[in-house]
Amino acid sequence: MSNISVDEDIVSRLASQADAVARLAQDSGGFAAVAAAFEAKDAQAFSWVLQRLELLPYCELICEWVRIKFGVLRCTDICGPLKEDAPLPSLQHFAKAVVELSSNEKLLRRVVDAVSCGDRDAYQAAVDELKLNDYCYLLCHWVYSIISSGACQVLCSPGSVYVPDAASEVRAAGEAIGKLLADKKGLDTIANAAVAVNCEMLQSSLTAAGIVEQCEIVCRWICSWRYVWVCREVCELRPPVVAATGVNEARSFALALGPLVSQSRALHDLVTAAKNRDSDAYTALVARFGLEEYCQQVCAWVSSVTCYRLCTCVCPPAGQVIPLFTNVGCYLVGPPISDFNANGTTISGSLAFTGTIPLIGDIPDGTAPEALEYRFTYQDYSGISPNPNPVVPITGLMVPATQIGTLQFMYWNGTFWVPGSVPFWVNNPGATATIPQHGAPALSVPVNTFTDPSGWIQIPRLNDDSPGATGLFTIGGAQGLILLDTTQLTTEVFDLTGASALPDVTAGETMPPQALSRKPVFQINFEAQTVATSTPVSANSLSAIALSNTTYKYVRHPEWPGPTALVIGVGNGTTMSFTGTLTSPVSPGSVQVAAGSVTGKDNGAGAITGAGIASGTINYATGAISVTYSTAPATGVEVQVDYPVATTQPWFLSVDILELDTGGGCTRLDDVIHVLYTAYHPYLGSCTVYLQGPDVATMTAPPGGSISLPIQQNQGLVIGTGNGTTVTFTGTLVTPILPGSVLINAAAVTGTDNTSGAITGAGISGTINYASGVISVTFTSAPASGVQVLVDYNTNDSSGAAGQPFDMTDLPPCGYILFLQATLNLTSGLACCGPIGNPSPDYIPFCTVAGR
Repeated sequence: MSNISVDEDIVSRLASQADAVARLAQDSGGFAAVAAAFEAKDAQAFSWVLQRLELLPYCELICEWVRIKFGVLRCTDICGPLKEDAPLPSLQHFAKAVVELSSNEKLLRRVVDAVSCGDRDAYQAAVDELKLNDYCYLLCHWVYSIISSGACQVLCSPGSVYVPDAASEVRAAGEAIGKLLADKKGLDTIANAAVAVNCEMLQSSLTAAGIVEQCEIVCRWICSWRYVWVCREVCELRPPVVAATGVNEARSFALALGPLVSQSRALHDLVTAAKNRDSDAYTALVARFGLEEYCQQVCAWVSSVTCYRLCTCVCPPAGQVIPLFTNVGCYLVGPPISDFNANGTTISGSLAFTGTIPLIGDIPDGTAPEALEYRFTYQDYSGISPNPNPVVPITGLMVPATQIGTLQFMYWNGTFWVPGSVPFWVNNPGATATIPQHGAPALSVPVNTFTDPSGWIQIPRLNDDSPGATGLFTIGGAQGLILLDTTQLTTEVFDLTGASALPDVTAGETMPPQALSRKPVFQINFEAQTVATSTPVSANSLSAIALSNTTYKYVRHPEWPGPTALVIGVGNGTTMSFTGTLTSPVSPGSVQVAAGSVTGKDNGAGAITGAGIASGTINYATGAISVTYSTAPATGVEVQVDYPVATTQPWFLSVDILELDTGGGCTRLDDVIHVLYTAYHPYLGSCTVYLQGPDVATMTAPPGGSISLPIQQNQGLVIGTGNGTTVTFTGTLVTPILPGSVLINAAAVTGTDNTSGAITGAGISGTINYASGVISVTFTSAPASGVQVLVDYNTNDSSGAAGQPFDMTDLPPCGYILFLQATLNLTSGLACCGPIGNPSPDYIPFCTVAGR
């Protein structure tokens, strides 16, 4: 029920309720007795009166009507009517007021007691002390709804019913509502969904906020706000009802509803007008049936039943929940609201996903009437629906141990039965709950289910948490429906040390096309079915999610080997040849050998040469090294090999200084240095080269000794939308463009650049100017109406061989540090929305000297 219409269910419930209370109101004594029993929560008296009047089958309907009506009377008496000229607080401001109230235990108790007893003075004093006078009626109505929420269960259910402490319920609601305040955009969406009575939007928003378990109490809070918001808008405000005449006024109202509910079409139109906040239509209908003096009461009644329907949809009983995939971490999958761009990154922050991510959703608890199972599958992104690519089950190693809920049970502690709980898992073999019993051996209950070869996960059916039973499966504490190890779907490894088929890359060089990520994008599908007959129950998909798991192996500033010297032998005056094994792979051109004053280097092709060295070799792939001297090293002289060890990281960040690079790491530095840098990651968020040291802030070239490098739009750039006719589209990208990184998507048609400025692909051609960013693509067939032409690419964040000049002429001779710092647009979706930790910077320290 994505957008609750004014359906027969709402109209039927209103009609049945009004008919029942009208029949009750025919007996003035019976009506007064029911009202008194309601206030006293006297179930025996309440049932006795209804039974005498042959209305006991309508107990719940009558009780709910009385509860709604008395809520209006109580808060009108305590706070007075809604003031027409007073600003109505937004849902965000109301949330802040609730948090303020619920966090003050002393005043919270006073407010709850005052609303319970109808003590106007005590309530006004507490609200005044909290400085929440503007929220008098809103807070009263909401607190009353919590106080009275269990009343009809008490009055209409056989046996005893546990009613939680109202102050504790308010406090718990305040904690849940406080979570909503952290996301203003999300709270605005909740307000819009409540006003529009949009179930799916509201459900998705509450799920995203992580308050599914408090759904019902939060929905009740939203309904209080919506009732006041809607009824203040559609009703001409009336003077307050005097408390002494409250019961008589309620009876008169019940009798006055008779003519309205006898005409179902008119009732239908009234509900429609209230739902749409159509003041003119609503006022006309109220006047037609002579209900002007009850305008607010009619609106409260209609709004409450409508919102009851909404909350039943948003917060269904745990055993009746329809399985659904709702979130990747805190990001909504949709519909109706999706937090994802067309290229699979998140709308907020343009983030791709990495590592292990939680796929979150709804499943029923153990009381579900039928055994159900669910699974996830994935496909390569296609851009069209249905996706024609092969469907692959997500199962086995793709799903690490995941807590999908909790087993709740009663256990014997040696004196009493007390509640206990343990996590319930998928793919955690051997997980077991031990439940001590009274006078019997402890129960051993498996608390694990598995993904079968096709990815199906059976939802646990444990449904009894009474003493001596095996427990009740609930979804509380779940990490998600599964955790997905995305490295099982995509892992890209690039060895740029020169020891593989790929070229070696050092600071200043452009990343070669074969070392660029393909930016994989996938479609994630969810489906649920019955276990017995495999009958489909539900299904939905996330059409595009960007995943990134890259590994780069490379050597930073090879002219400074650093503290990785390896002794491959010690001279004895006789031995000429020495061998050893370095950590591989070894970067060509980075190896230095020294035996006293005799030194040598590798030539980048595997040979080691130098004065006093007869021969030498280095195998870059295996690390095997051999050196033969013309004269044997003297006794005690160590034969040392210095070489930089390759670093392995998810990104490529390398900075150097041209003068040091060409001078072997020991060159005199002064005046102007030339900075070499290369930064690459498929989802680079920002990148800065900066100098640290005395007086750097006074530098003018570059200003402040810092350069911010250009970064592409990680969400991609839409250069046009198809209309079924246009075949050519143009745009301008952020420059400079990294050759080989350009990807164009228009539904199923894709094209790429060839590193020389041409764009090719099946059904597409075009050009890209890497320097100016101007792009033009032409399709063989015009993209259909509404199809976006999306360009993904990366900027070329490298300095080039000449480096970027840093003019240090006016800086004092001293020690300085050069940094290359970057951020990544990656998230795991865990814990909270936002990027994961950023990479450690690359840096190189150096000293300058005076003189020219």
